[in-house]
Amino acid sequence: MQEINGVTLKRYAELICATTDTVTEEEFWQAIEKEGFSRDAWQPVKDGWNAELFKPENYLTLQQEYNNALEEAVEKKNNGNPPCSLETFADLNAQFYYRKDPANNNEVMEYTKVLESNNIAPLKWTEYSAYWAPKTARDEYSQKYYDLLNIASAKDMET
Repeated sequence: MQEINGVTLKRYAELICATTDTVTEEEFWQAIEKEGFSRDAWQPVKDGWNAELFKPENYLTLQQEYNNALEEAVEKKNNGNPPCSLETFADLNAQFYYRKDPANNNEVMEYTKVLESNNIAPLKWTEYSAYWAPKTARDEYSQKYYDLLNIASAKDMET
């Protein structure tokens, strides 16, 4: 298995998952340090794995491995429980696509403002998405997710 500075892809996903409850930069660094990484050691690992993950040729291979590892890490972190309900995940996705910006009703609200208005830190959204996005592509959840997404989308399009 490939490593970057001694860190496997699975471990990198676990490290990312360890930061999803952080809001401030200081909390982020505390979480990384708790995992045994200094700030100086973290940056080359992060940069190296991100460079590999975003190569187009790795989209269907390494990226999928990372997604699977992150999903597994999120499940482990939450003792097999979802970090949010499927309803919440669908509602947030609908808001990203359709929620109008109160300052300009002709524009969709910015992603970060949607998260902020729902009191969700961006890294927490990573956890929600890592858990639910792969599941909603599977037969077990896909129909229910799309039904919930359609209900939430209709609500957001009305406002």
